Amino acid sequence: MEKRLLKGLFLLSFILFFSSCNGLEPGLSVLTGNYNYQVGEFQQATINYVTGLESGRFSEWIYYNMGNVYFSLGEGGAALEVWKNVDSAEDRILRYRLNFNKGVLFYQLGRYDEAYNLFKEALRSDPASIDAKINLELTLGKLAAPAAQNGNSGNTAEKNEAVNPAETQRMLEYIRRKEGQLWFSSEKDKENYQEDW
Repeated sequence: MEKRLLKGLFLLSFILFFSSCNGLEPGLSVLTGNYNYQVGEFQQATINYVTGLESGRFSEWIYYNMGNVYFSLGEGGAALEVWKNVDSAEDRILRYRLNFNKGVLFYQLGRYDEAYNLFKEALRSDPASIDAKINLELTLGKLAAPAAQNGNSGNTAEKNEAVNPAETQRMLEYIRRKEGQLWFSSEKDKENYQEDW
């Protein structure tokens, strides 16, 4: 009788285990895809992401990851096509990462105006991002270089009409001041904390 009961429980747990595998998707496929991406197995990562998309859940994050695979393979055009599926994302973290990665891609392509605007958008999503601030400054340097070489000729001014160097410098100074206030504030909090003890 006990053997029959144990076999029944085993069979029931076996059936429940395999019928609930869909509950693991897309998480399992995405985790496997992320691992494959980290070790450089890009084709397998893409296959795992496509499998994860079949669940219909978290598709924006999966498309973002797929775009990163294409970007890592040097397929910037394909990455941008896949990232179009994420452009309307409401998740602040995802928007930051998407704009940051697109900014890096455009910077590498020498499309500095677009890179500048994307890094600016990334900073709007995450104002504390040091990496986005650094990339924004590097991009600003690339935009200012032709203007300095041409002596601010009319062509360069027309081309960079969307990017006003004075406003950009003002924005960077504002970010530095805010950053300084954050550091000062955290040091003050630390002192208050030490006084409590």
